[in-house]
Amino acid sequence: QRGIVPMYKITFSDGINITVSRDHLWTYYRTYFNNGRVDREFTGKTENIKKLVDSGMRRKRVFIPIVKPIEFEEKKLLIDAYTLGALLGDGSFRNIGSIGFSSEDQEILDNLEIGTDKLKQSGNSCDYYITGTSILNCIRELGLYGHYSYDKFIPSNYKFAGISNRIALLQGLMDTDGDIRPDGTVQFCTTSEQLADDVRFLVQSLGGLARMNFKVPTYGGGLVGRLAYILTLAMPDGINPFRLDRKASVHRDRVKYKPIRYINTVEEVEDSECICISVDSKDKLYV
Repeated sequence: QRGIVPMYKITFSDGINITVSRDHLWTYYRTYFNNGRVDREFTGKTENIKKLVDSGMRRKRVFIPIVKPIEFEEKKLLIDAYTLGALLGDGSFRNIGSIGFSSEDQEILDNLEIGTDKLKQSGNSCDYYITGTSILNCIRELGLYGHYSYDKFIPSNYKFAGISNRIALLQGLMDTDGDIRPDGTVQFCTTSEQLADDVRFLVQSLGGLARMNFKVPTYGGGLVGRLAYILTLAMPDGINPFRLDRKASVHRDRVKYKPIRYINTVEEVEDSECICISVDSKDKLYV
């Protein structure tokens, strides 16, 4: 327990911010603007980093290391991770007695694992519904049944699942509600603020970055849509956020501009109570 101490808000290049004490310890690096060459690793306090950032940093920027994919404990999941991701993207949880799903991609339909339930098409459209009670009961148990698209979320067990399941979950989400441009830019779009936050957490837990922007869509006749949350993703080498071939085949590991989290600003904020935490490692630091 530290009592009331000076506090600072640090804002990073991906829009994430954190409030820490003046003498909070960091591992950080410095890189040159013109050639990307990185100095050695430093360990210093928040006040030291503030001095570097406030000095103008004409030739160098300060950044912190990106974590490798975090190995959470494997958990038993009620629904296949890819399938839940796809249902969060293009599924409907408000049908009476069934789960709805919409897709024009046969490959996505083939990747859905629904056990003994059946996927039935509604007429000649791209709309389907899952008959049976297995998936429906699981969606109920996960607390998702009855939710609209704008208040969907990733259940906690899936956010903290093993690495392979988190990748599969992300692929289900991205195959349905994600997009990749010809230049390789990867984005995810949702009207659910909670789902956007959860996908950002998912990407970060896999060693990537997700920068959030917002857009209010407009339509003919002066109609205005619901606020959309748009995440621009940067994934680490070896992790393809897509499974659908027409998207996955476009994605490439970055040759330049690997995921990196720069420190943009360090601002003084109101003093507040603070607790100092250290872990059992050589430098006492933690993620």
